[in-house]
Amino acid sequence: MIKCFLSHSSKDKEHYVRIVSSNLRRDAQKFDEITFEKGMGNIEEIKSSLDDTSLFVIFLSNHSLNSDWVKNELAYAKEKFDSNQINRIYPIIIDNNISYSDDRIPEWMKKDLNIQSLQSPKIAARKINVRLTEISWKFHPKLKERQEIFVGRNELIQQIEERLDDFDQPYPKALIASGLPSIGRKSILGYAAKKSGLVKGAYKFIFIPLTNQDGIEDLLLKIYDTGVCYF
Repeated sequence: MIKCFLSHSSKDKEHYVRIVSSNLRRDAQKFDEITFEKGMGNIEEIKSSLDDTSLFVIFLSNHSLNSDWVKNELAYAKEKFDSNQINRIYPIIIDNNISYSDDRIPEWMKKDLNIQSLQSPKIAARKINVRLTEISWKFHPKLKERQEIFVGRNELIQQIEERLDDFDQPYPKALIASGLPSIGRKSILGYAAKKSGLVKGAYKFIFIPLTNQDGIEDLLLKIYDTGVCYF
């Protein structure tokens, strides 16, 4: 089964990593509430936990970069990655005081990997889910084919593509579909966005349900709750 390993400092657990974990499938992650840093583990336990990991996620902070246990986890994950036993290493900076150029970040990571700074744990969880989906599609191509199947509405899809490719007009800032519930508005926009290259195939869209009782304050609160922006 495809799983991710959440490598982190225990000092980052409460305010960040636990929130990430709560937004991931429970059976698709390696996240131990009793951390190695509390003296409950050794290198063999780290190796055992990493043996069935497909995605190694490391949360980079001042605490984790100074943690011997995190260093051990990363060293073993790199060995497994180099031998094609781990599919991907995904570094995420979660500390405003840490930059890409930090001397404690290994040179191979700076050179070979896309190191992202994500201060929102909910956004980090969404991106981890995308990485897991990409790995899943690699091993199970039929799952990808199933997601990419879209029947009908060819004329509407073509209209969206033509508008996006119309260089005589300003580039659209939004795609909006109206109509009755359950007629495929979200599916059309999602398929068109992926087919046009606006987002990658494994991208997970955010849906914000609203009712006629919701006001602008409700909308702002729901946007805030997604973690995509701060007010």
